[in-house]
Amino acid sequence: PYRSAGGYFPVVTDKPSAAHGLDFHNGPPLRGLRFGGGQQVQVDFGSVTPSDAAVVGEWEEIPGRRARTTVRQEAGGPFVVTIGSMARFQVDVAASHITAQYHPDLPEVFRTTLLMSTPVALFAYSREMLGLHAAAVEVGSRSLLISADGGFGKTTLSAAFHMHGHRLLGEDLATVDPVGVVYPAQALLRLRQESTDRLQNRLPDVEKVYEINGNTYFEIVAGRRGDSAPVPLAGVVLLEWSDNGFELEPAAAAEAIGRLWGKTFYLQRGGAEATFQHLGDLIESVPVHVLRRPRDFAGLEATIDLLSRHMNS
Repeated sequence: PYRSAGGYFPVVTDKPSAAHGLDFHNGPPLRGLRFGGGQQVQVDFGSVTPSDAAVVGEWEEIPGRRARTTVRQEAGGPFVVTIGSMARFQVDVAASHITAQYHPDLPEVFRTTLLMSTPVALFAYSREMLGLHAAAVEVGSRSLLISADGGFGKTTLSAAFHMHGHRLLGEDLATVDPVGVVYPAQALLRLRQESTDRLQNRLPDVEKVYEINGNTYFEIVAGRRGDSAPVPLAGVVLLEWSDNGFELEPAAAAEAIGRLWGKTFYLQRGGAEATFQHLGDLIESVPVHVLRRPRDFAGLEATIDLLSRHMNS
């Protein structure tokens, strides 16, 4: 059995099928899944009818980073998630079922990354957990969340942790229990061109699976993924650049909430208040620090050393 925050859950499959505390069955082949158990979710291919129900969540396109995403729901019914022209999902949380309709030309790896975005975040939301746009790594037996705006090196730093023998728990969406545990996500890395050029020859135990628009997707081999058991959370780090060396200092609660709120998944209609409370619970459970560091690849090892020593102190 594998540990969970509430006790134990059994191994239910003989192949990798788990991520984010969920155990996926059927559906499209998915990349980077882990051994272990979790809440069983049935995934099927199928046609998903466009919905004219009320919009309960909406995120505008960020070119190169995010397609326009909408979430609609009839009162008490399943959610319909539309992600640009790439995919549409019907997410029935109560029935633990997802129907996925992908654009026929969608690359295989995107079947995983799109499913593991808003559809998975809805399951976290329904379980009173947090879906945070953050990377997560395991150092020793505890996890560290790394949060930053785009371009501040969050994914590059998490790749460097993997290079140095630590376990990557996820680099995009983290499913977090506010009591202070992280559920491992899919074991995939998406690096921008500069990071790929600098790091790919030093990345052990990965397979390059896709390349598009200067982004390269790597899948960590099964032997380095570990299982899907939740990992106790040691803390959260907010990344900033610095021209004056390294500085690691505690973040005040108001600053931590203000900066993490913009990285937190919630439904704008009827869901913000509870999610805000869960985020406050998390910040009370674990320390949050701001890390200022030089903007260069030469500083990666020093950053890892600093954070590893901090976690062990």
